[in-house]
Amino acid sequence: MIGRVFMVLMIVTAISAISIREINRGQFSWIHIFVPLTLVGVVQALWAIKNRNIKAHIGHVRNLFYFALLIPGFFSFMPGRRLFAVFFGG
Repeated sequence: MIGRVFMVLMIVTAISAISIREINRGQFSWIHIFVPLTLVGVVQALWAIKNRNIKAHIGHVRNLFYFALLIPGFFSFMPGRRLFAVFFGG
C-alpha cells in the first residue's frame, strides 16, 4: 500500500509541477526536465513490478527517489528560488 501511495504522489507532484512557472515569466525553467523523467520513472517501475522483475523495480524506485525527489529538491532550495526565500528568508 505504501508503494502505491508513493507512486500516486509522484504522479500528482510531477503533474502539479507543470503549473509552477512564475519564476520565468510563465515559461518552463530547466528544473522542469524532472517532470517527464519522473513520469517515465513511474511507468518503468510499474512495468517492472507488473512483470515480476523485482530487481528492476527496486532500481527504478531508487532512481525515482534520487532523480525525482532529492536532486530537484536540492535545486529548489538554491538562493533566488521561492523555497529558499520561504525557509531562509532570502
